[in-house]
Amino acid sequence: MFPDFLCIGAQRAGTTWLYANLKKHPKLWLPPVKEIHYFDRKENDYFPHIWQRLFDEESEFWRKNLKYQIKSNLSNLNSLKSEKILWDLNYFFNPRNDQWYASLFDIAKEKVTGDITPAYSTLNKESVAHIYRIMPNTKIIFILRNPIQRAWSQVLKYINETKNTKVDSVPETELIEYFNTQESRLRGDYLRTLQIWQSHYPQEQFFIGFFEEIKECPEEFLLRIHNFLNVEVSQEYVTKKINKQKINSFRKKEEIPENIAAYLAQIYHDEIKHLHKYLGSSNKYLAAWLK
Repeated sequence: MFPDFLCIGAQRAGTTWLYANLKKHPKLWLPPVKEIHYFDRKENDYFPHIWQRLFDEESEFWRKNLKYQIKSNLSNLNSLKSEKILWDLNYFFNPRNDQWYASLFDIAKEKVTGDITPAYSTLNKESVAHIYRIMPNTKIIFILRNPIQRAWSQVLKYINETKNTKVDSVPETELIEYFNTQESRLRGDYLRTLQIWQSHYPQEQFFIGFFEEIKECPEEFLLRIHNFLNVEVSQEYVTKKINKQKINSFRKKEEIPENIAAYLAQIYHDEIKHLHKYLGSSNKYLAAWLK
């Protein structure tokens, strides 16, 4: 069976927080791997033969996920179940197609299932049309974050993972080059994402939230998503420590320099203005971004 909902991003906007908290609800099931990456990586990163997956440069993402899952399973041997092992084998080694993708959620039985993969926000019209053809009743969750702050958080993550150094040691020209990559620009172009996805999925199947909501009122935000997904809405399924949870934190935050903020503001000003108009001028978060 196909998942009941997709969370399509945005990257660096609290999707890991959402994944961790939705898993606490007894009527919700999420895959052991947070980001399935089926629709965006179907052909580029996965190969039919295991030796290609193990050694080809373009299978790095697959190997990274496999290594993480093996480490996780070894550290939880006492509670490891056979169905989890079978799920891992299916996920990592079986041929990838729509039937394979649907099979990943069969384990959930009667629970509401979801796939949280922020990269889906960058999909083109044809890919989203395909998703709608095979799962027209699926609900869509899209969490937005000020694109200036989102781009800065993304570059911090990139530097941390690839260079293991502080951002102030990276030349400004390199930062600007990264901000202008197709990946960075697509992930921050929320209006494009909304227009593509909402050309297929009706408004009642869409939940649009804001990163600031998670920071300001996380409990209320989570309960609203429970309601949207038609599962029991109860504080019983909200951790008591939700107000103290770190959101989007992988290391000590570094403030965005004024010159970089100004550069990103030039990039995103018009996009924020058009988004503000598209979603309604009464939205306080968009108004704050625009200001």
